[in-house]
Amino acid sequence: MQFIPMNRCILTLTITLFIVVGKITAQNLADLEKANEAYFKKNYETALVYYNRYLQSNNRIPKVLFNRGVCLLNTGQYVKAISDFQEALKLNASFSEAYYNIGLAYQRLGKYEEAIRNFEKKADRSESLRRISECYRSMGIYSRANSYEEMAIAKEAENQLGLDLQAAPKQQTTTTTNDVSVNANNRPTGQQQIANAKGNPMGISPAKNLLSEARRLTENERYAEAEEKCTQVINHYKEERKAALDWRGNVRIRLRKFNEAIQDFDQSLLIDPTDAWTLNQRGFAKMEINLLAEAEKDFKAAIDIDPSSPARENLATLDTRRLLSIAKDDKQGPAVKILSPLLAELGGRGLSLVSAGDSRITIVGIAEDLSGIREVQLNTTIAKLSPLDASGQRVQFTATIPAQEGENIIYFVAKDAANNETKKLYKYIAQVQVSDNEKALSEKVEAKNLLGKNYALLIGTDEYIHWDRLNNPVRDVNAIAHELKHTYGFEVDLLINPANKAVIERKLIEWASRKYQRNDQLFVFIAGHGFFIPYLEKGFIIPKEGLPAHIEKDGSSWVSHDFIRHTLEHSNSHHVFLVIDACFSGTISPAVAVNRGLAELSLSMREMVARKIHLKTRKYLTSGGKEYVPDGQPNAHSPFAAQLLRVLREKGKYSGGLLTINDIRRAVQNLNPQPHSGDFPYSSGDPESDFFFIPVNN
Repeated sequence: MQFIPMNRCILTLTITLFIVVGKITAQNLADLEKANEAYFKKNYETALVYYNRYLQSNNRIPKVLFNRGVCLLNTGQYVKAISDFQEALKLNASFSEAYYNIGLAYQRLGKYEEAIRNFEKKADRSESLRRISECYRSMGIYSRANSYEEMAIAKEAENQLGLDLQAAPKQQTTTTTNDVSVNANNRPTGQQQIANAKGNPMGISPAKNLLSEARRLTENERYAEAEEKCTQVINHYKEERKAALDWRGNVRIRLRKFNEAIQDFDQSLLIDPTDAWTLNQRGFAKMEINLLAEAEKDFKAAIDIDPSSPARENLATLDTRRLLSIAKDDKQGPAVKILSPLLAELGGRGLSLVSAGDSRITIVGIAEDLSGIREVQLNTTIAKLSPLDASGQRVQFTATIPAQEGENIIYFVAKDAANNETKKLYKYIAQVQVSDNEKALSEKVEAKNLLGKNYALLIGTDEYIHWDRLNNPVRDVNAIAHELKHTYGFEVDLLINPANKAVIERKLIEWASRKYQRNDQLFVFIAGHGFFIPYLEKGFIIPKEGLPAHIEKDGSSWVSHDFIRHTLEHSNSHHVFLVIDACFSGTISPAVAVNRGLAELSLSMREMVARKIHLKTRKYLTSGGKEYVPDGQPNAHSPFAAQLLRVLREKGKYSGGLLTINDIRRAVQNLNPQPHSGDFPYSSGDPESDFFFIPVNN
């Protein structure tokens, strides 16, 4: 939370700044605290470990990305650092300090033109001008290097001459660590009377003198004396009254005099009701004394005036506090739902017949509670808990318990973090001996009932204006679409030979933004030319009218893998499986995930689907890595598509009629080049999730 622009408070406030986005678990907070502690000790390797863990929870906070970028920059990971700084700028354009750091990364990569372009965006700093001079010198353009060196010297002299030695805190404070600029305060707009103080030390007004003294006292944590200096200005100098009210309000926040701070901000807003900075400060003070509704109004008003205001982050903090307040008052036990098998509560109507192989059954269900789930117990067995969201309020539980032939009873207890309990009794009839055919049929029907609707978007391009024509992409997508529609019951949408980048991007956005039910699945297949630009470290899909590689320098007429991944990552569908059959398609991710799932072989089909269907899926499979892949003979299929079609047509015959991502991986694993697969980078998907293909006919 950023609420007090005081230099001595930088460490504490920056640490609390990041604890703002809703649905953050205790583990997230612990990771962030460790990351910030290591960061300020300049232990960048350790900080990276914890920042990475925190960002895996999909809390994409600009300042966290900025700090991780600084860590990457200081550990020589320049390309990744650039990516983090660019994402921070995209989320919050006010992070202009990131341009300087991007420039540093490009300079160290030897990409001097890119470095200069970014340094020029911070040309108001002498450091940027000096860096530009260094870049031109490295390029052998000494006349420009000398010119920028002179400009840097002039800028330093100008800053020294114009420096008001008695001025109050600046709008933004930066420090330099290992030649890397680190945004230390990033204070929002506000307190304009202080920030814009002009003049020289000899002619400074008494009011500004007092405010400057209040600043120095604050930096030394002498808050009571600083408060008194501000009071003198308020009582005797009308021209600096608003600045003094704002500063005294901040000091009083540090003194935890929240009601008095609110009174100061009230008076300040009577002078200027459109000051977003003051509104945010008042909102923070109100939030600290639990006036949440009033705080929310102030935060929203500040955001309306200044969209880059930290009030947006404080508003997220407020939402988190509401949840914590609700959890504190929680007096009810968890809500529980058994997913598999179908069980009847004792005293209810009917009795469930359950197949119990090896005299055991596996119970899968969902428990939900505002306070979080602590434990689920079935008879004497403690269930395994798997969080279904970042808050930990919703979990899937799994337990395998003994079953005897005939009637059985399950004593069920679920406990939340507030020690509230939900107790239930379930009954069922166990049928230990069931024929394999009956069991397989029952499993298949039950597994299909757990799934929602299946959708598929297939994009194929084999006609090009500036690239060689391909033999098989359109043939491949038509054949795959036929299998998905007629064998697996998918609703299919084909995009054949799309003309340009905009057509493909619109279609992806259309399918990503559709409304889906919780258990619906979206399969996306893309086939055609692909290309990789080394200095950008980015891969692309080429549309029909895409420019040739020797002309296209930045991929602006092509569809980037970043766009595809980002669009599908934010899809409304809970389950997304992306397959790309194109050259360099493996660059969709910087890493290849490890094949998982061997422990799943012992699960029944229904148990497999019940366990996985509530986990968010963001998986990909590509026909190659950072290399070219073959198109195949005319009127045939590409080698990759041929294997994909083969496994689809086998209808999961080696896995009981259930086809999963692992089955498809195994079908293509021996191809050359080696296909790549895994989770979307920085994904919100669960690594244990899956995508299911179940034939519609029996």
